[in-house]
Amino acid sequence: YKKEPTSKLELIAKDRMTYSRMINEIEQIFCVEATKLKVTRIDLAADIPDFPVSWFHHRLRAKHKRFSSQFGPLQYKDGDKATVQTINLGKRPNCFRIYDKIAELQYQYAKLIKKNPDAEIPSFEEVYDIPNGLILTRFERQIGGGRIPPALATVGSLKNALHFNPFQQLEILGN
Repeated sequence: YKKEPTSKLELIAKDRMTYSRMINEIEQIFCVEATKLKVTRIDLAADIPDFPVSWFHHRLRAKHKRFSSQFGPLQYKDGDKATVQTINLGKRPNCFRIYDKIAELQYQYAKLIKKNPDAEIPSFEEVYDIPNGLILTRFERQIGGGRIPPALATVGSLKNALHFNPFQQLEILGN
């Protein structure tokens, strides 16, 4: 995406790819053994149903993070009026993001409708396979800037990601 070429590769829609497919995609682009490549950034996520972002506001703490953004409505950067409640702990490239996943999907759905005003688009619930009234909070952990844990340092080690806890530094306090 940059004007100047780099040696970095970003896989899109990784959440729908198997590990072996990711390896295959990389090896089709570069003549290398993909498992030996170094990971420079990794984003990991978990969804928590039934607890809104506001529930975590005063109960969440991240060890070793000195920065946190103010809690409250956060306007999307493209200037649209859609808002989502978000908690940011730490700064890029090493941070935690906690936000209302349903609000994000509703924002994407509104953009889809706006982009295709004449199309017959299924309901929000049908498009995203989400039952009406679901509360879903997304926890994201972005790790980069030379701080990739040894357990995830190479593409080959990513097969062990299931056993890595990216949220170990987070503490949920009290009830």
